[in-house]
Formats: sequence, structure tokens, C-alpha cells
Amino acid sequence: MAMSEFEKNKRKLARDYQKILQDAEALISSLPGELDDKAKEAKEKLLDTLDQVKEQAKDNYDAVEDKVQEQVQKTDKLVRDYPYHAAGISMGVGLLFGLLLKRGR
Repeated sequence: MAMSEFEKNKRKLARDYQKILQDAEALISSLPGELDDKAKEAKEKLLDTLDQVKEQAKDNYDAVEDKVQEQVQKTDKLVRDYPYHAAGISMGVGLLFGLLLKRGR
């Protein structure tokens, strides 16, 4: 089965996010081992903040995904309950876009 555009974007976002996290962790681990106390404290705070950001991003992503899936299900039910209305609205929107595009030339 072909992957939906939503799934493609979801996977790309996850890959991009993982790359950012890997780069941040590489930056942190590249700091020299012999640091003074303030630098060690800053490094620990950065690691803690990075962990918090990971959790918040995952929670936000999951919440948005749940909302999107809920809206998709509602739309699907509405279209199934009123197929002629949905077809009419789709035709009207298509006609409107067609007129706007034709007028723009």
C-alpha cells in the first residue's frame, strides 16, 4: 500500500528531529573532559534541557498526531454519511479554483 503524504511528512519530521538530537549530543560530547566546575554545570544543564525537550517534543507530536487522526476519522464519517453533499462541495471548490486560475492568466 502506498504511503500517505501525512506518513511521509511524519517520518521526515522524525528523521530531522533525530538528526538535531544527534548533532546536539555530539556537540556536548565533543567538549573536553577537563572542564572547570561552571562548564561542567552548564554541560549538565544542557543535557537535562535536551532530555526535557525530547520528552516535550514527543508528547506534542503524539498529541498533534492524535488530533489529526481524530479529524480524519470525523471527515471520513461525514463524507460517508453525506456522499452527495461531499461530492457537490468538492465540485464547487474545484470549479472555484478553476475559475480563479483561469482568471489569473
